[in-house]
Amino acid sequence: MSTGCCAKKWLPFLVVVGAFLLFGCAPKGASKEILSSLEQAKLSAESAESKAKAIESQRIELELKKADKIAKVTSLEVQLSELKAKKKK
Repeated sequence: MSTGCCAKKWLPFLVVVGAFLLFGCAPKGASKEILSSLEQAKLSAESAESKAKAIESQRIELELKKADKIAKVTSLEVQLSELKAKKKK
């Protein structure tokens, strides 16, 4: 979840910096190099956000699998206790 938070944190920052560069730095706007760098940064931020969402989905899936396995272990422990109790009788 922290990865997604990080991507969400940087995207608005990049947009603000880009707007500043486009409209605040020079009367003619930003140079092609700056625009290219800004576009590349935006694409990188979007890619990072996409990866963060995929990782978050994977984490949730793994947590569900973990919960299933814990439930199965608990069930098997109960069965084992019952069998031990029957054996003592």
